Amino acid sequence: MVLRCDLCRIEVPDERVLADHTKGKRHQALLNARERFETSQNSSIYVSRIKPEHDENILKTYFSRFGQIKNAFIDKEKVSIEL
Repeated sequence: MVLRCDLCRIEVPDERVLADHTKGKRHQALLNARERFETSQNSSIYVSRIKPEHDENILKTYFSRFGQIKNAFIDKEKVSIEL
């Protein structure tokens, strides 16, 4: 019987090897990364149409009225142009 770890995308021959694998560094690191990502997704918002003169501090100041802001990020690579 072949078992699969979908997180690490590997196959192992039996339950003992799978149990050892799930305790390993690689599996634990991927598990922690996934948990951090899911937590981030659940507590993040996306804001569009931000004026070019606005920065992260303006976002933090505005949204802090709704709760604690851990991080604000403006993707400067995505520039929108209105016609």
